Amino acid sequence: MQLGAKVECQDDKGQTALHKAAKHSTAALAEYFVQAGADIDVQDNDGRSALVVAIGASSEAVTKFLLSAGAALVIVFRDPSRSSTRYYHNVVDYAKMVADSRESRRPGTSEAKQAERIYRHLRRLSDGRKSVE
Repeated sequence: MQLGAKVECQDDKGQTALHKAAKHSTAALAEYFVQAGADIDVQDNDGRSALVVAIGASSEAVTKFLLSAGAALVIVFRDPSRSSTRYYHNVVDYAKMVADSRESRRPGTSEAKQAERIYRHLRRLSDGRKSVE
């Protein structure tokens, strides 16, 4: 950022630096990018927000930070091939799917336990938070 890079820049997959921080479980960088003005709910080309990426990476610290910063729990996005088709991505449901998948593939591992904690945390917070379109 000090060299003039824009925090909202997206790569060819539509991912921002915030998506990358979420993918690599780097909470300090995620916080830095949000403080620098990153759009917390920006979606990549597949409609994934940084929160969805963090959940998929079983990154408990980044997930909790993004939630505390106001990340949307329900994301609305359009299929680029059909402008009128909308999809709703409920991150609580996604977190449950990730937790179940981790537990079935690696029962009792720290990754499976982390995914389950993320899901439980999201479930407690799912009280009608904002949607993004």
